[in-house]
Amino acid sequence: MVNFSYAHLPAYPIAQSLEMIKTAEELGFYAAYSVDETYWKDMWLLFAAAADKTQQIRMGPSVTHVILKDPTLICQQLATLDELSNGRAEAVISFGNLAMLGQYHVKWQGSRPLARCSGSLPSHAHFS
Repeated sequence: MVNFSYAHLPAYPIAQSLEMIKTAEELGFYAAYSVDETYWKDMWLLFAAAADKTQQIRMGPSVTHVILKDPTLICQQLATLDELSNGRAEAVISFGNLAMLGQYHVKWQGSRPLARCSGSLPSHAHFS
């Protein structure tokens, strides 16, 4: 079985974004994902609103950054979205968009950014 997911860029008006996510669910998409970047609207709030308007589609960040955002905050946001969506939240974590890290003057070379997550993520979390 192949699952198809919808990748959303939260640059659209909120009402339009919610309609796109609802349409993705109606078309049978497995999940709706979005970037968690400061360039766009807050995808956590967008998916919180979408959770109330959908029943089956999974949702969460396709990339959320453990250097620019504390891993415990990511876990808090993911747990809240998971509760709001009745268990449909999931996340992909990353050390971040290299261009964005440069804009924030983050020196990531030689670091172990995903090590920041070792005590923050639930025991069933896995990295690929």
